[in-house]
Amino acid sequence: MSQETYRPSAACATLPRQGASMPLNGGMEEVQQHGSEGMRMVVGRKNVTPPHPLYSRLFVGLAAAITFAIAVPWPDGAQPVPPKLQMRATAPRAFSPNVRVKLTTTPLAKIELGIDSPCDVRLLGSSRVIGTLEPRKSVQARALVGGIRVGDREFPATRIEIVPRTSPALWLGEHRYRGSIRLLKQPSGRLVAVNVLPMEDYLASVVNGETPATFHQAARRAQAIVARTYALYQLQQRPAGADFDVYATTRSQKYLGHQYRDRSGRLLAGESRASRKLVADTQGMVCTYRGRIFCTYYSAVCGDRTTDGRAVFSDAAPPLRSVVCGGCRHATYYRWKVRIPSATVSKRLAPLLRKTSRSFGDIQEISRVSTKDAAVASQYVLTDGRRRATIAGPDLRRALSTGAQPIYSSNFQANRDGPSWVFEGKGHGHGVGLCQWGADGLASSGQSCLEIVRRYYPGCKVVRLR
Repeated sequence: MSQETYRPSAACATLPRQGASMPLNGGMEEVQQHGSEGMRMVVGRKNVTPPHPLYSRLFVGLAAAITFAIAVPWPDGAQPVPPKLQMRATAPRAFSPNVRVKLTTTPLAKIELGIDSPCDVRLLGSSRVIGTLEPRKSVQARALVGGIRVGDREFPATRIEIVPRTSPALWLGEHRYRGSIRLLKQPSGRLVAVNVLPMEDYLASVVNGETPATFHQAARRAQAIVARTYALYQLQQRPAGADFDVYATTRSQKYLGHQYRDRSGRLLAGESRASRKLVADTQGMVCTYRGRIFCTYYSAVCGDRTTDGRAVFSDAAPPLRSVVCGGCRHATYYRWKVRIPSATVSKRLAPLLRKTSRSFGDIQEISRVSTKDAAVASQYVLTDGRRRATIAGPDLRRALSTGAQPIYSSNFQANRDGPSWVFEGKGHGHGVGLCQWGADGLASSGQSCLEIVRRYYPGCKVVRLR
């Protein structure tokens, strides 16, 4: 899938219940750039905000102490600067909490599974094994009145977890996944599937799903840091009773699993040796602001300048302010033009216009309203010659993009040209935070992953969680 496909993206995440960022609790070290030679740690215990209860649940067992010197490979080939006080170096403990990924966009009457190795079936939330499943190329899961059927086995439970004895071993549709798969019966009598796996395994697939392998390594390392931060923020935000943390689509982050088959049946890698190395290079590294993880929104192409996060998301942290990009000129949708028949435009906008006026005639003009407040979303005024309606740019874009031909961003100008409307715009996506194609451009000019991250999230600190 093209990396510039329309993405409400790491964009349309659930809005926070308690503020724009979450506190860190436990061990962490700040990763800093040291001239042009590499990176170093700022060592010592951080002063952190008392833990949020959700955070405590997430990071049980996270080490609280920080060593004064750590010997680890650094991104972009850099090496840490030796500290003045030499102490025995220790390797960092792996930081990889489990993440729950919702695989089904809507509840399904039946779910097609594939099983490559023997699996135990457990009651969700229990270690008790209530059955086993043998390898099968294809097996169907359905909800029953009193439980769930998988193939010819019936389980008297509405929430089960299929745990393979070796991983990866589970297929759902055309995707193969690491970890386990939970089947959750909904009140509608349908099923939802959730993949549970370690964070770093999840990220190895996300890096490939979100950035092409042709991107420069520094850009992909930056993507790994930003994607890890985004996912951890979502884990912290979910209430205790939630069934999942993130979606497998660009509604959160594009997650392909371990392998997948394309439409022609070719088996492709969802993760790769290269993507796993990128994740390992940045192990545990996240973006913080004033000691707290924040939601690191990002999009495909900003088109010159990123959008102020406050104009799009209610939980935008201060590092999500608008900045000059300077790296995405090589992107396909740096500039774009879309032509849509006038009748189609009127049809797509009719439901939106009915909310502002009982009757709205043929649209005669669509003009952008200038605003000096960066925290206000772009606004457009539509007229039919008699009435006027003011619509927010993101809402207008969504309404216009309901057909096969999308509007790539809410940063555009619209002009009537005979029987059609011509939309000319900049960028692809909401434009907040890291610009993926811009990151690639900056990496090509020699910027490191940390320089890239700090460019798009000014004021943030990159720390390594342990």
